[in-house]
Amino acid sequence: MAMPNEGVEQAVSRQSQDDEREGGRRSVDLNMDVLIYIMTLLPRPQLVQMILTCRAIYTEGVKILLRSHISVEERNIKSFLDFIHAGLPSRPRLLRELTIRIRDYQILNRPLVELLAHVLANAQNLQKLTLNYAELLLFVSPDMRQALTSLRSLNTLCLLNAFETVVKTMDGLHYALHDLYLDLTHTLLTVWPNMHLPVIRVRNLRLKLPSALPHMSPQHHSVRSLTILQTGRDILERIRDLSPLIKSFPDLRFLSYTISNRFPGYIDAESSRSACQRVYASNTWSSMERISANVHIVHALALQHPARRLDVGVLDLVDLTRFQSVMSEARPTHLSITIQARNWSNLAVTTILRTASRLTHLVLTVDISDDVISSDSLDSPRPILTMLSSVALTFLDIRFKWLGPESVAKHPRIQSIVDMIDMKMHVERCAQLVPTIRFVAEEFLRRREYFAIAEPVGLDLPVVTRLNHSAAGHIIREEWKR
Repeated sequence: MAMPNEGVEQAVSRQSQDDEREGGRRSVDLNMDVLIYIMTLLPRPQLVQMILTCRAIYTEGVKILLRSHISVEERNIKSFLDFIHAGLPSRPRLLRELTIRIRDYQILNRPLVELLAHVLANAQNLQKLTLNYAELLLFVSPDMRQALTSLRSLNTLCLLNAFETVVKTMDGLHYALHDLYLDLTHTLLTVWPNMHLPVIRVRNLRLKLPSALPHMSPQHHSVRSLTILQTGRDILERIRDLSPLIKSFPDLRFLSYTISNRFPGYIDAESSRSACQRVYASNTWSSMERISANVHIVHALALQHPARRLDVGVLDLVDLTRFQSVMSEARPTHLSITIQARNWSNLAVTTILRTASRLTHLVLTVDISDDVISSDSLDSPRPILTMLSSVALTFLDIRFKWLGPESVAKHPRIQSIVDMIDMKMHVERCAQLVPTIRFVAEEFLRRREYFAIAEPVGLDLPVVTRLNHSAAGHIIREEWKR
């Protein structure tokens, strides 16, 4: 929040003293409703300057400031809490979105944490809360647990640097959340095997984990979206079983599972597949709409129902067979993949979509880093066109990108080559090979164009029309909802 961050409360105090010396409140000629409307349109620095002009504007301006998103840096936490506490009970009730940023845990003494707990206990209209060092906050003051469990208007909660005490507090929540983010990466590995994630009434759950999945209560029926980031910092054993995801979240519609610092053989796919196949029920994950995970994770889940959208990230040549198996099981209609051109043979490229029988929408990113960029290398490769002709696509977004140093892509010689590319000719060639195609977005490095393809009449060739950014954006949004 700008006000505590910039020491505005001290300035306001001085302004109030000046007003009193001048004989009380200054006159305001404009209607207050007009002034309030103007203040809602102002950027925060200008709003702060405006509320310093007189006490009447200050009163309404503070309300507008407190209802906006407030991010309090470490050096201003004490002054901010004092400011809010001084206006009990009205000021805490104005808070809507609050982020407390702490970098040095040593500032968290008991009086400060109890003051924070008291402010939160009175912030009954708070809708979004983010806390650093959440575990330490709960440990220093038991009042913090009661404050968190009393925020009945809260719909988004982000707790960083959390472990045992925070997880137990989640078990005491008596209200439903829309979004919950728990960063559990600092949990000790000696504690982690016994960590138990209780049933939480939340719709979108995000977990940042230090190791494999924690013990989870079965039947988190309310969770529709689950995002897991496994840091790999302390991963010493292979992932052997992903079946808890299926048992604990039977009504899931979106799953994102990311593993950083992958090492060879980091997942025992066959053991996990066997475990997953045993726990699937007839309707488990039957409404799955999207999965974002690498090929090995999706394969280890042994899907029993189609997933409409699939994003597997970077696809390596060594993963081709497994990817084709995943496509047979997941049967997506929408697919996003990235291939690194230097690692693929022309023959292998043509077979990528061989088992994609239901595919209609494709986002294909071709990483051309380390290639010698020339007009020939950027001329839509024939193997890719052959690959596209094997499926009945209606929507194609193809992106040739340099994912290496950006300075190379910006080089004038490279840009001159890109500028000479006839994208419409590429799309016409694609439309002839893929008769079902109706929309193509094509990107070369930083140049991007959009095209609509009309269905050919008789023996006529498809008619390709260039679209502006606005029209194309509408089509893209609508197509990825379908």
